Amino acid sequence: MTVENTWEKMLISTDVYPDCYFVGDGTDIWQFLDEYKGRDMGDGTVEWNDITIKKGEGFKFASNDWQTIDWGVAYVGEYIPFNQPVQLTPKGQNITIDMETEAITFKTIRLNALTGVATFEAYPTGVNSPNAKRVNIFAINGKIVVHNAKDVKVYSASGELVSTAAVTPVEKGLYVAKAGGKTVKLNVK
Repeated sequence: MTVENTWEKMLISTDVYPDCYFVGDGTDIWQFLDEYKGRDMGDGTVEWNDITIKKGEGFKFASNDWQTIDWGVAYVGEYIPFNQPVQLTPKGQNITIDMETEAITFKTIRLNALTGVATFEAYPTGVNSPNAKRVNIFAINGKIVVHNAKDVKVYSASGELVSTAAVTPVEKGLYVAKAGGKTVKLNVK
């Protein structure tokens, strides 16, 4: 038996499909503008193309009533990596992308509005671009993950060395990860 799950039939308690917008610092100060309205892909996903995000800009995915859709991150100041899927939180905090350049233009940003998973696809670029191999440190699903670094050190809040592995399963709590000359404080929940 096949169960058909579409955007209109799931998640939404009304008969009317609410538009999903990319709103934030770079969208004329959090206004719901038509140019930032996502395309409903018919399977619970919404897609945007050619969105530029500047370093440090905050944004969210939301319906213009801020009730039906309001996806953000779990913690104030949490940075998400742009090169992998990210699980968002309903009614979460503003999202900020972890980047070393001043801005990245994304070919595609895709949000699964049913699960709150966002993916960011940047344009293919050269060696000195934001997509070039760079150190990326983040927490996801009870793990601390480090990409593109060999000298990994993960410390507990008390300063005890927990791991030197690129992927470290950890208990809930505060950690400090150091790798490739970069230091990141992480709150794992």
